[in-house]
Amino acid sequence: MDTGTIATAAIMARILVARIEDTSRLVSVLERVPVRSSEEKWNCVLWVEEELAMASADGKALGKSRKTEWTTVRDAAMKYIGEKEAAHRYNGKAPKGSYDPMKVATFDLLTGIETIP
Repeated sequence: MDTGTIATAAIMARILVARIEDTSRLVSVLERVPVRSSEEKWNCVLWVEEELAMASADGKALGKSRKTEWTTVRDAAMKYIGEKEAAHRYNGKAPKGSYDPMKVATFDLLTGIETIP
């Protein structure tokens, strides 16, 4: 499934954590994860954590090549976003031409390589 790389105000970065084996199955798994907006301490980070756990536990939606252990994913994402912030990716102060502002910064956790600066 192509999620596109066009930047929006709501997305800071993409972290590739797995290959999708069965798109319709993955969608079905993810649709079963409830949004708990009425719970005081609930947030989108907890939602992503639960979605990753459910997709990984499913065993068929994701390919064998995956990194879905939450601490690994969270730490890699926070490190990557921190690097992008330090490089002024989000505040308009980055050197001209250092990245394409129309594309979302993307890090492939499977290979350890940034695919879109």
